[in-house]
Amino acid sequence: MSDTFYCIDNDIINKLATIDLFENTLNILNTDYNHVKILVTYKYKFGKKERKRSNQSNNYNLKKALEIANKVSKISEENINQELFIKLQNISKSLNDPNKKIDKGEAILISYLTDKNTLDSSSYLLTGDKNCLRALAIPELVEIIKPLKGKIWCFEQLILKNIDKDGFNTIQDKVYPFRDCDTYLNSVFGYIIKASEDTVKEELRKEITRLQKETGNILYPYPD
Repeated sequence: MSDTFYCIDNDIINKLATIDLFENTLNILNTDYNHVKILVTYKYKFGKKERKRSNQSNNYNLKKALEIANKVSKISEENINQELFIKLQNISKSLNDPNKKIDKGEAILISYLTDKNTLDSSSYLLTGDKNCLRALAIPELVEIIKPLKGKIWCFEQLILKNIDKDGFNTIQDKVYPFRDCDTYLNSVFGYIIKASEDTVKEELRKEITRLQKETGNILYPYPD
């Protein structure tokens, strides 16, 4: 675990903090706060929102998310491979598909991880940005991001992994009261009435399979 890091985007931090599954997720990935990296801009972006909106932004528990952010290492634009960073941004700007886009924050994390995995590591990206995942699968980026093959976890995989590890009832009890933080969670776990275990697992697997088909081999191979 010593040379393995998990770079986590803003979306994942906010959602896992809100449904109280951040530490659970670190445990199931066999890692800890010392091996997590996030964007240095996180605390500035969401710290302002937390102060202005009394701990709520998109129904996120930003107080808890910011507490997590204070415990982990940060990545800035200065820490990364600038050539790759610029290339990712330029390619993203050239795409005309609104469902394929790499924003600046994701480009920073991807540039850092790609460079790190090329040199000496086996580190991972945890992201909730599906538009970014689709963009990474375009032909122009296949060779460039080869070091990330099988090294990316999407949000749905993390939820399913938590269910498989700790049991459906335990995870449902955490997710259901705060499902409004994410439209997809709200749909899968039930808008008004709690969805059954079979329904939730089936929907999560369907979404993961769809993403795998859209993104090639960049997602971590889970479930097998």
